[in-house]
Amino acid sequence: MTTRIPLGLSVPDAELYEHLATHAERETSMMERYEAIARERRGYIGFLTGLIAEDEERHHRLYDAWAASLAAAAEARLDDPTSLGPEDDADELLESIEALLEFERRDLVQLKSIARSIRDVRDGSIWGLVLDVMRADTDKHIRILTFIREQLRADAAR
Repeated sequence: MTTRIPLGLSVPDAELYEHLATHAERETSMMERYEAIARERRGYIGFLTGLIAEDEERHHRLYDAWAASLAAAAEARLDDPTSLGPEDDADELLESIEALLEFERRDLVQLKSIARSIRDVRDGSIWGLVLDVMRADTDKHIRILTFIREQLRADAAR
């Protein structure tokens, strides 16, 4: 399949766009394999491959959003939901982001506590692994919220 590259992209951006736009197509067979195993297997294998399939679906949405963002920039459209721009209510939103950050940090502490409590049985079940995945997700949430907070602080300072 030939991907239509938006006019106006630099050569590196055009290459990136093509990679992003065709990523899902190239990995369709792997996605189908994850989904089949998750659907057909019971127990931990189905459960864990289902988690991976969910992540892969989200990754595909992110690649699609990134490609759409490149296209919007090349076509000078203002409808790019990923572009950084000033928020009119930065101070108000900053308060909510700070509360969410505090929640995620408390969640991280709780996950560490749970991990300690199952230390003796960690190797006999999937829950140690699941806790590790949840910790990674919480770390990711903190990174995202911290980024948003810094952008909002910059907006509020303007």
